[in-house]
Amino acid sequence: MRFNKENVSEFTSELEKKEYKRYRGKLKNEEYGYWKSFGVNKDEFGDATYNYQIAFLFYDHSKYPKFVGEPIGVQCDFVLNGTDEISRLDLSINEDKMTVDVFEELCKDFYENLCVKFLKKLRK
Repeated sequence: MRFNKENVSEFTSELEKKEYKRYRGKLKNEEYGYWKSFGVNKDEFGDATYNYQIAFLFYDHSKYPKFVGEPIGVQCDFVLNGTDEISRLDLSINEDKMTVDVFEELCKDFYENLCVKFLKKLRK
């Protein structure tokens, strides 16, 4: 996804309405990202656990003098919560026609149809 500095606020407002939270983390050298956890449960100690997280990572390319085009790039990321079998599994997509709803649906299918089956095989 690519945005100019004026219309990126529309996209971030959409993320906030969908309860994504903004963080200044550096997972993949981004300026900032919007994150949301899915499949949230409480463990026996009352701590929240989750199945996976979705992140929209924002990169400001305007800091590079020779860059041409829409300066704000967004990468869509899926991060599987670590388990005893695997520490982390990611899916990254950089596609201009991706929407939040489509990526959420893709991540749900990825989790249910690939990750869960993969983890079951590792547990055998």
